[in-house]
Amino acid sequence: DRLLAGTLPPPTDLLDALGPMVDQGRLVGWAARGSEQDLLDRIGMSGTLAPLGIDLDSDALAVAFNNAAGNKIDYYLDASGSYTVTADATTSTATAELVVELTNDAPITGEPNYVIGNGIGLPAGSNRTWVSIFSRLPVDDVRIDDRPAAIELGVEAGYYVTSAFVTLASGDSATLTVSLSGRLDIADGYHLAVRTPPAVTPMPVRVEATWIDGDGDAHRAADDRREPGLVRLTVDAGR
Repeated sequence: DRLLAGTLPPPTDLLDALGPMVDQGRLVGWAARGSEQDLLDRIGMSGTLAPLGIDLDSDALAVAFNNAAGNKIDYYLDASGSYTVTADATTSTATAELVVELTNDAPITGEPNYVIGNGIGLPAGSNRTWVSIFSRLPVDDVRIDDRPAAIELGVEAGYYVTSAFVTLASGDSATLTVSLSGRLDIADGYHLAVRTPPAVTPMPVRVEATWIDGDGDAHRAADDRREPGLVRLTVDAGR
């Protein structure tokens, strides 16, 4: 009632309050009118993947978590990630490895059943997450704790989509490792966009990129991101 019948604060106050949520991917929108959707795109509020059709020389990656246990246990999911990539202009190829560490800090008692219970027969406090990796590069191998993982493959908006269930009992951890490789037009430098999930507990991600130019010289850059949102990294001869 307060939302629908109250008075909104000035636009500048709204921007100050909601802007960080937009940057983190927590607040997104869609509009039926093309002009309104264009505005959402321009201010970064559409929540869409980086447009591969425009930046054909770009690498891109997004990580998504979806609850697969029918509960509210996501609050207790702790995750961190790293993406290490080498892009070689002499061969127009890139090889990369994504590592996602997942820990379930949920208790087995002390919370309502709708938080730590589930409808799929797992013990109380269990977390079952459908992890999806959206990538520009094709995926060669997926492992959970160094064992081959059962995966589902798809394509969305030009991205390869690789998904797997990760099931964790209370207090357990798992390491998801994804190996990728493929061709990229990187003669003028390497460009990367990484979107992390807007989880309750932010997923820090470290990106390390090496670009080998046409003369065989290596150029490197790195970015440590502690908050959810979009990470952009460029490596060229000037960096």
